[in-house]
Amino acid sequence: MLLDHVVCLHKLGLIPKNSIDPGGWDKTSTKFWLYSIILGLIRDFYEIQKVYKDYQRRTRQKKGRGYYDDPYEGPVVGSLPLKCVIHAKIISKYVTNHADIAIDTLKNSCDLFIPLNTLGFVKLSPGSIGLLGVISTIASTIPQFNPMCKLVPAT
Repeated sequence: MLLDHVVCLHKLGLIPKNSIDPGGWDKTSTKFWLYSIILGLIRDFYEIQKVYKDYQRRTRQKKGRGYYDDPYEGPVVGSLPLKCVIHAKIISKYVTNHADIAIDTLKNSCDLFIPLNTLGFVKLSPGSIGLLGVISTIASTIPQFNPMCKLVPAT
């Protein structure tokens, strides 16, 4: 943020024109933004891994007792389309139960492409960047209205 403020002050004329290179400062700021998004995604994947391990532990415990509370928690058998439907239902169940992780992962995934495009690592149209920005903004506002959807630090 400090680098963004320096570039903004330079554009407003509050910092002399020849004292800094705004292009270099802006590129460095974008790199730091990219690093913070990557670290956010790493945290999201860590949280997803914790939920998945907890799900596996509970499934093993129920399997040992020979019963399942949910028909989709048992062993997945059948044809490939049936397995896909069952896995989709399991995923949708955990997305609704862990909306905080899902929303934060969606937001960070959309945000990832904006600095990648600015730095030239990917080439996206301005419309695509705008759509990703809108999705990210909507995902960012959901926790403001529903605090249960706010991702809290891992314990």
